[in-house]
Amino acid sequence: MNAQRRRRIEEAIVDLDEVIFELQEVQEAEKEAFRNQPKCVRASEQGEAWEEDRRTLRSIISSLCAARRQIEIWRAAKIRTTNRQCAGAAVQ
Repeated sequence: MNAQRRRRIEEAIVDLDEVIFELQEVQEAEKEAFRNQPKCVRASEQGEAWEEDRRTLRSIISSLCAARRQIEIWRAAKIRTTNRQCAGAAVQ
């Protein structure tokens, strides 16, 4: 992989980190807003829908974090492979 494409991957990781951070902030705000609702609202159909939305958001964040970890693992493996190839070429 050339340097330009590696840079694009690095930029995508930064962008993904920003998306995860934003979604986590929204999740925290929703959690706090839900806690501040009267018990009757939290126990209502509206409260159940709100809770379902929060679970969905939590799942999305979890999936994005897993994707980011997978990118990091892949990238680290590529770097190790490149380093081994360079070391092998230097020995010859």
